[in-house]
Amino acid sequence: MKNFKLLRMDYDIPKKRENNENFKFENQIINFYSINQLTDLESLTISDFYGNFINIQIEKLRHLVIKTPEVPEFRENFQNLQILTLFNVDIFLEGCFINLKCLKMLKIVIRDK
Repeated sequence: MKNFKLLRMDYDIPKKRENNENFKFENQIINFYSINQLTDLESLTISDFYGNFINIQIEKLRHLVIKTPEVPEFRENFQNLQILTLFNVDIFLEGCFINLKCLKMLKIVIRDK
């Protein structure tokens, strides 16, 4: 598995999460330690990351797709990222893109246009 180049771990996010009692975040936790073991990973697609997003440490990661209402702060561990696609966005944190020094393409799809 260490030779994986592409990993897709996304699922559909309900439009109104707070009103959907059947959707339980506790059962959907992503283990970023396991993802970090995929040292050749170049492309990653994830839906939600529950505050653990900062724990991604994949040097070869070049393409990232995130489906989330709140854009996270991209720290130095994402400085080699070249393509970023964001879906279902509602909120942008100030300075969230400042560390994306190698970014060549950014696509943002706002929630409920």
